[in-house]
Amino acid sequence: MRVFITRNIPDIGPAKLRATGWEIVQWHSDEVIPRATLLEKVKGADAILSLLTERIDGELLEAAGPQLKVVANLAVGFDNFVVGEMTQRHVIGTNTPEVLTDTTADLAWALLMSTARMLPQAQKYVHDGKWTTWGPLLFRGQDIHHATLGLIGVGRIGARWQVDHLGTPLVPGTGHPSRDPRANRRRQNWCSDGPPSLGV
Repeated sequence: MRVFITRNIPDIGPAKLRATGWEIVQWHSDEVIPRATLLEKVKGADAILSLLTERIDGELLEAAGPQLKVVANLAVGFDNFVVGEMTQRHVIGTNTPEVLTDTTADLAWALLMSTARMLPQAQKYVHDGKWTTWGPLLFRGQDIHHATLGLIGVGRIGARWQVDHLGTPLVPGTGHPSRDPRANRRRQNWCSDGPPSLGV
């Protein structure tokens, strides 16, 4: 079996495949593989591990050859798959739904805290050698505790964010129900008219 991997990824997966005797060919770069190189490298592959940056269309499937069995996307989505072309050639496509929901919710919290407390501006101020001493008005930012939080779009990530961060002293309010029943049950007990101090 021959597998082509289109980007640098942690070696734990490729190492397991090598241990079974599979041939692993990989584009060892953090940059997107050029299309011409991609079409050359997939020739003879039984499987391809792709990212969203690689369009899996008729041209690529023809270049790979009829032995290609599966294209596994290292991504939540599959916008890069031309599903009709893959179906016609009996090539299976896979993705990783939900795998980044919690991670993205964590990142949203980090961005909220960083923005409210002006951390990027403060870091740059120190990095540029401007800091001399503390001052009451210097990068005071905005408090998060006891703030009203507005969530626009309560999909998977928004719902996960709600569930994960209810333990914080926020007074959250949402505008419409979520697809996550846990978030909806908790939403019924939330206050939507807390002290107006933070808008996101």
